[in-house]
Amino acid sequence: MSTTLSQLGFTPSWAAAFAVVQLPGTVPGRVSHVHRGQIDVLCEQGSLRVSVPSTFCGPDGPATGDWVAVQSDGGPDGLGVLRAMVPRTSEFRRRTSGRQFANQTVAANIDTVFIVMSVNGDLSPARVDRYLAAVHASGAHAVVVYTKVDLSPDVRLPVVTDVPMVAVSALTGRGLANLIPWLSPGSTVALVGSSGTGKSTLANALAGDVVMDTGGIRRHDDRGKHTTTVRALIPLPSGACLVDTPGMRELALAVDDVDVASAFSDVVSVAQNCRFRDCLHGEEPGCAVQEAIAAGELSERRLSSLRKLQREQAFAQRRENVKQKRRYERTRQAEVRRVTPRGSSKY
Repeated sequence: MSTTLSQLGFTPSWAAAFAVVQLPGTVPGRVSHVHRGQIDVLCEQGSLRVSVPSTFCGPDGPATGDWVAVQSDGGPDGLGVLRAMVPRTSEFRRRTSGRQFANQTVAANIDTVFIVMSVNGDLSPARVDRYLAAVHASGAHAVVVYTKVDLSPDVRLPVVTDVPMVAVSALTGRGLANLIPWLSPGSTVALVGSSGTGKSTLANALAGDVVMDTGGIRRHDDRGKHTTTVRALIPLPSGACLVDTPGMRELALAVDDVDVASAFSDVVSVAQNCRFRDCLHGEEPGCAVQEAIAAGELSERRLSSLRKLQREQAFAQRRENVKQKRRYERTRQAEVRRVTPRGSSKY
């Protein structure tokens, strides 16, 4: 089935941005899948497998949802070639695990992120707070979507101030109509969440067809099994685009997303009334935050989540500073070796 650029979200503003980076012989397209050294790009010619030159590899390389300029041929094995990337308007990122502490772009140019949470035994209010902080840093809008409500109709759902919440059942269709306001033509929505929350089932329901494989959950702990292994851009009948992402066992905020407090507007607004400007919201006299918690006007969980994320980001920033210092020292030493004649002393 052919897809027009407008169905992929190619608005006049994107056309103007593409004109800035367009090179002779290239056409606009949107990244639907990312592979090792290659990407799939949706354009008016259909779906193209495109080779990614080394200059575009790395953390800032193409991600699902990116708009790109591609040459339809000329690459190895007759593939298309990526020639330019259009600057992003938003990007949902996370910090990779391991010693590298690098950032990874999960999806780009997203208008809304559906944070998908299943109302089973694995439901975690703190995890909702973590995802909300990541979405806030991305530049997109957040909607918390609680799935599988047909299995647990009486469960108490975590409430977050100023964030839309929708309860749905993708199997029965309950609540799906409440998602329509965020699925208008030209818009892009990403599904993020843990494995087993029903993201792929929800994607199939919104697409009106089986576009993603689905799987069950483990009975002993209500945790999901990985069924989606790649990020995929899916055009919807409504004219919107949907990005389904693999389940995340854990979500660490991107290294440079240090302004965590801005994602906790409910806590920050109350904290403005504290007696002391540097109040730690502990046992200080006149702490408006603790007073609001005692009065039931503010969730203690939200304050706890904020503190935990701030500690994590402070640790990540310290590691990043050490890494940058070591990189600077290596560069400086290499420069000294380059300009110092062999056999001479630098003293």
